[in-house]
Amino acid sequence: MDKVLILVVMLAGVPKAIFSLAEHQTMCNAHVQNTSCSVKLGESVYIQMMSGDSDHKVQFKKVNGMKTLFTLKNKMVTLNKDYKHRTEFFISNWTLKIQNVDRSDSGQYSVEVFGPDGIFRRKTFVNLHVAEPENMCIATRNKSCCIPLGRSIYIQVMSNASRHKVWFKKLNGTEKVIVFTLNRDKVKLNEDFKNRTQFFIFNGTLKIQNVERSDSGQYSVEVFGPDGVLLRHTFVHLHVQEDTSSTLFFILVIGVPAVALLLLGLLCVCIRRHKGRKTP
Repeated sequence: MDKVLILVVMLAGVPKAIFSLAEHQTMCNAHVQNTSCSVKLGESVYIQMMSGDSDHKVQFKKVNGMKTLFTLKNKMVTLNKDYKHRTEFFISNWTLKIQNVDRSDSGQYSVEVFGPDGIFRRKTFVNLHVAEPENMCIATRNKSCCIPLGRSIYIQVMSNASRHKVWFKKLNGTEKVIVFTLNRDKVKLNEDFKNRTQFFIFNGTLKIQNVERSDSGQYSVEVFGPDGVLLRHTFVHLHVQEDTSSTLFFILVIGVPAVALLLLGLLCVCIRRHKGRKTP
């Protein structure tokens, strides 16, 4: 079950709170030198360059290959075309948002800030580490994965599904239920799964939230190249288990006190009977 996160950013020096139930978000402060941030694969990260309203110029680059992700000049934002579909820069609080982070996003980034007069002011570095999410299932080969009941699972069918065609099916005996299809970068989700599944094209990962017992079973993954040729056909066996942590919580919070009260009641009955026998 995804948790509610309160994300605090600085807008013109005043704390603002952003509440989100839809996704987990990570805040990274690039004001200081050599900041390190960790974000899970497929999630979003917010990188704040500075605070306050000004006419500064900013360049944000990935050090490996010196690729410029965005520039800000005269309050106009220019985004790199390779990141444009999943990045957004908020001028009001000088924050860059990167959605659906990929493994390739890991690395060191530089933040160069210039004053309104064009004079260089400072250069800081951000080390971004993209970590595997919990309950990650790699479906690039035949795989068996276990997931506690009610949790979320990430099933990666490939590293980048852009321009590829994907068929993801659940095999119920002779019946095949299509969970989702990807064709021409358009995702079509099965109505029975639509309210709790999401497919991230740019890291080739399917997220299933609040897994149910009925989700257990074997799934088929067919991946086709941009030319329509079948590249890979693999199978994933998903086993949904009882959440032992919830069971343990039930035992400790409800079971133990109940047993203690029962024993106390029996003790009281025994004491009364013993006193009754002594009365002439």
